[in-house]
Amino acid sequence: MDISSYFRPWSELNFDALTVPLMIAYCLLGIYLNQIGRSYLGRLTFLLSWILLMQVIPIIILQTPADYYIAFPLGLIFHSVLAQLIVATKKEPITFYLLMAGSLVTLIYSKDFLLYFDSDVNRIDNAIIGSKYYDLVIILYWLLFNTMTYYVIRVLDQVIEKNEEQKELLLETNKELNEMNALVDVTNKNLEDQVDQRTKELQQANKVLASYAFYNAHLIKGPFCRIKGLAMLAEKNAISEKEFKERMATSIQELDKAIEEMQLHFNDANKID
Repeated sequence: MDISSYFRPWSELNFDALTVPLMIAYCLLGIYLNQIGRSYLGRLTFLLSWILLMQVIPIIILQTPADYYIAFPLGLIFHSVLAQLIVATKKEPITFYLLMAGSLVTLIYSKDFLLYFDSDVNRIDNAIIGSKYYDLVIILYWLLFNTMTYYVIRVLDQVIEKNEEQKELLLETNKELNEMNALVDVTNKNLEDQVDQRTKELQQANKVLASYAFYNAHLIKGPFCRIKGLAMLAEKNAISEKEFKERMATSIQELDKAIEEMQLHFNDANKID
C-alpha cells in the first residue's frame, strides 16, 4: 500500500485508494450494529460491501487492471470462505446457500465479467486467460478451499455441540444435587427439631422426677413415717387411744397438704410446658 498517496487531496484519490478507509469505516459500523443487536444486518452488508468495494467497483472504474485476472477469482474464493465463517449454516441456511451459490456463479462468469470491462484485452497474457484450464483451475480451487472450510466448521460445530450437551448434563446433574442437598437439609432440620423436642421432654421428665423426689423426701415422707410410727405404737399399746387419734389426724392433715401441694406444683409445671 502506498501510504504517501493518502496525503494528497481526497478529490485526487482513485477509488481503489478510497476503498481501504471505506472498509475501515464500515468495520467500525459493523461493530456498532453488533452491539445494538443487528448482527445479521452487519454481517450481510459487510459481505456484500466487501466484494463490491474491493472487487467489482474497482474493475468497472479502472477498466479491469491486469492483476485482477488473478486477484478477482482469488478474491471470490476468499469471499466464499469468509461467508462460511461469518454466516451460520444451521441457523441461517437460506442466506448461507444464497451467498455460496452467488459466489460460485460469479466465479464461473468472472472471466467474462473481466473481459467485458477490459479496455485493452491485448495487453493480457493469453497464456493465462486463454488457457482452457483457467476456468477449471479457479473452480477447483473454489471447491477445495470451501470444502476444507466446510469440513473444519462442521468439526468445530460438533465439538461445540458436544460441549453444550456436556454443559447441559452438568447443569442438570448440579440441579439434581442441589435438590438432594435441599432434601437432606430439610431432613436434618426435622431430625434436629425432633431431637430438640425429645431433649426438652427428657429435661421436663427429669424436672418432674426431681420434684417428685424432693416432695417425697421432704414433704410426704415425714408425715408418712409418723403415721407408720403411730400405727406401730398402737399395735404395742404404747400410746393412748386419744393421743393416737390426735396425732394421727395431724399427720394425715400434713400428708394431705403435702400431696395437694405436690399436685398443684406438677399441674403448674405442665401448664408452663
